[in-house]
Amino acid sequence: MNNFLRFTSSATVAGLLISSSAFAAITVYPMSVKMNEHGAGQIKVISGSKQTEYVKAAIKKINNPGTPQEKEIEATKSDSQNLVITPEKFALAGGTTRITRLVNMQTPTTEQVYRIYFSPITSLDNEQAPDTTNVKNKVGVNISWGALVFVPPQKPEINFTFDAQQRRIDNTGTIHIELSRIGLCPAQNSDTGCKWTPMTKKIYPQQSFTLPASFSITSPGVIKVEYHNWVEKTSAKKEFAVS
Repeated sequence: MNNFLRFTSSATVAGLLISSSAFAAITVYPMSVKMNEHGAGQIKVISGSKQTEYVKAAIKKINNPGTPQEKEIEATKSDSQNLVITPEKFALAGGTTRITRLVNMQTPTTEQVYRIYFSPITSLDNEQAPDTTNVKNKVGVNISWGALVFVPPQKPEINFTFDAQQRRIDNTGTIHIELSRIGLCPAQNSDTGCKWTPMTKKIYPQQSFTLPASFSITSPGVIKVEYHNWVEKTSAKKEFAVS
């Protein structure tokens, strides 16, 4: 299942036919938001329906993102460090677009990750989900769109180490690393003779990633890690000698 799009219900949902649901005609864009250095961003909610829909946004903070221990917790309004979205509830007329604005109230010391769910409600005064159980060809589940939001820290820093024996990359910086490929090279400061392996992976701060067993490391040699800096929107390489 796409990490950026989730359908929620009281039970596990898989392979549902939801094209007949009016809320399924709503699109959220983008599904992944990287906040700017001022702690601001926006998400568009676009209607492809012919009728007015009522929408509520709920913010969940993600602890231990990208790991088996990943957990979403409610982002309370009373916590001044949390993300805020406005409007939180709104009516979306058929065929229109609504821009919701994101503001981070306090710059964190380490990157924070949130997921914002956009869910249907009966009306602006009633936050219950519409009842679809008695409507022909509609499924009786609560359908939600979930967008990931990345909040950069006060001092964004990419820094990581490589343990050749453990085949492990450790993120010691303050933002996540977006790996693009890893090369096994005969010499430093040159890409000549490098054997590159595509490696699409996010490594979050204070987390590790172990290279697959299929990636062969020879000694002596050089491991080159090519990555993307999502804050500066640049790409770079870091080299590690293997002896």
